[in-house]
Amino acid sequence: MTTDYLTAADAQARLRSHIQSFLNDPRHMAIKAPCGLGKTSCLVEELLRCLCYINGFIEIYVPTIELAEAIAERLCYSDVPRGRKLPNGLYYTGMTARVIRGRSKETKYGGKLMCQRGNAAADLSRKGLSVYQNLCASDDGESKCPHYATCPYIRQFKEEVNVRIYTHASLPLRRGLLDRELPVFAVIDERFYSSMLRHSKLSIADLHDLDEFDGLGGVLGAALNGGHPLLRHLRTAYGDDLTRVIDEAIRDQSSENVVIDPQMSEREQKRIIKSLPKRSELLPLLTALERELATGRKESYAVEYRDDKVLLHYRESMARFTEKGRSVPVLAIDADLNQDIHSEFFSDTEFHTLPVERNCHVTQVHSSRFSKYSMTGGKDAKRRIRDIQQRINREAARGSLLVVGPQEIVGNPNKGVKPMLRIPNNCAFAHFGNFRGVDAYKDIDTIILIGRNQPSIASLEAEARALWYDSTSPIEFSDKWVKRTYGYRTRDGAEKAVSVEVHPDSRVQVLLEQIRESESTQAIDRLRLIHCPEVKRVIILCNIPLDITVDQLLPWKDLVSGGTPLAQAWERHDGVMPLNARYLCEEFPHLFPRIAGARYALRGAQVIKCEIPNIFSIRENALLVAYTYRISGQKGRHSTCLSEFDERSTKAELEALLGDDLTIGKEVARLERVDTYPQVIGEAQPDNDQHEIDSPPGDSVEVPL
Repeated sequence: MTTDYLTAADAQARLRSHIQSFLNDPRHMAIKAPCGLGKTSCLVEELLRCLCYINGFIEIYVPTIELAEAIAERLCYSDVPRGRKLPNGLYYTGMTARVIRGRSKETKYGGKLMCQRGNAAADLSRKGLSVYQNLCASDDGESKCPHYATCPYIRQFKEEVNVRIYTHASLPLRRGLLDRELPVFAVIDERFYSSMLRHSKLSIADLHDLDEFDGLGGVLGAALNGGHPLLRHLRTAYGDDLTRVIDEAIRDQSSENVVIDPQMSEREQKRIIKSLPKRSELLPLLTALERELATGRKESYAVEYRDDKVLLHYRESMARFTEKGRSVPVLAIDADLNQDIHSEFFSDTEFHTLPVERNCHVTQVHSSRFSKYSMTGGKDAKRRIRDIQQRINREAARGSLLVVGPQEIVGNPNKGVKPMLRIPNNCAFAHFGNFRGVDAYKDIDTIILIGRNQPSIASLEAEARALWYDSTSPIEFSDKWVKRTYGYRTRDGAEKAVSVEVHPDSRVQVLLEQIRESESTQAIDRLRLIHCPEVKRVIILCNIPLDITVDQLLPWKDLVSGGTPLAQAWERHDGVMPLNARYLCEEFPHLFPRIAGARYALRGAQVIKCEIPNIFSIRENALLVAYTYRISGQKGRHSTCLSEFDERSTKAELEALLGDDLTIGKEVARLERVDTYPQVIGEAQPDNDQHEIDSPPGDSVEVPL
């Protein structure tokens, strides 16, 4: 099924229309729109139009504090005349926005924490106790922290503002005394589901704290140690009493006592906090089991026993937007939006998708996955890194370059991981998991994407367990990847495919694509390819098909050497090249050792349609023309050449190249630079690392489709 792509202007108009529709009639809505379309700009502009008419405030949720501050700035200050002009040349819009920071975070201007007892608050939170009642103010208000009146954390909730902006980390938190009032509506920007998933560990010994409830801890431990289906085992052990036993245990674990007086000295508070037992994970375990028992399944997804540890996986409920029968309408905008995942948090959502083509030329390697193992531990790892470095050097000589890959390859300064590659000053490194929402690379010309962000099966299935722990539909778990054939989306529609590692369960596969494929497209979109006036270059060193149109598919050996042999020959000319097999063999014996190979590479008119256009687009020429020509005294059929020039200049260049007088015949083909770059013709031939592995052998199995 083909996708009808929108122009950037049409997509932006539809995005604006959807946002306006939401603001006029708030309801749950989710929009899948690509990075670089202008989502934030449209949102801010439409919010500025309507905020003055809203009776109340709204909330916006973004991945990071930096993004929150950027949106707050755009809401309050504009370069469009709409309010009081400021000394810096901007205009005050009349709107007020507050970025909500956690207690242990620094204030906007740094220097001190939002809460002077922020470290104690963080320690107390890890113990699972209420921070506000213990450290800020008692329920009756008689006892308050000495810093309460001037506390930046408290004061940020006291301000009357139009917009409160939070990070995604606040989404799982229930509203407290400070933010109990619900907004008129909320906006969630970017993917948020991972912030709602929880993973923790217990021991079998921890479960015995539940033995007072009809021996519940022992029953749980016996089931896990014995490898029995946990939910079925509980139903068999307790029968009709199971609901009562679970309820009693939950009520006991839910009781919370205030143990600290807010007026105590910080030293005394820290002493008490240190003496408290660690946070018990028994309450979330019991709550998860209660919901799972209602599904009728035999196996528990939330509770997993592995390596002598009880692993707990569950999904926090989106309780932040509901209270006393009222539900807050939520608008979600995300480039990687998935309906199945989103519906776990917001039911009855109206979905919209805005597909837009990127303004770029894409070259992708079809012969290798470029796994981390192939670059760090494989037998040819050093050669692979050396070849990648060679490609980086070549691209960096053309212009600015962004190199993205695993932190083991491109480094991570925050963790002290040094890169295995080198880049000049006009280039930048970025590692997977560290660039979403980043706008710093929009002026870069080219991106080289190395490998992919593939998680382990265990960590992927843990995400699936947490997300769908209370689903009635079974999850198919596996200890091995399987392989299925996925096709590339090619510019000319040619059907090309490759075998890809996937998970056998369709829902787990959805999560894999959110982590692996979407991370790659997010990296590519750092170059802001939708509205850029010039065609930018994308080089993908990984054969996994992505949601991007590919212009050129090459084996790695050709990309290392500079493209196909014909493309390399073109690069060694100054804008005119004879399309003659004997000429190519004589001038480039290292590229065309046999005349049969040269003839196959030329393939008549196919040359005009594939390989040379890819090089031509890179050289930014406006036109390529194929002319016939005949050397003086030449018998038989005429010859053909490819040229960047007009007829007169082509004749002069060709005579200088061949050293003979000649006549230029008719023009046989004209190739204009348009958005239709077909891929390389011919089946992809595997190179030596087609069967590379991510780890030592034995982690995947081929299955029939």
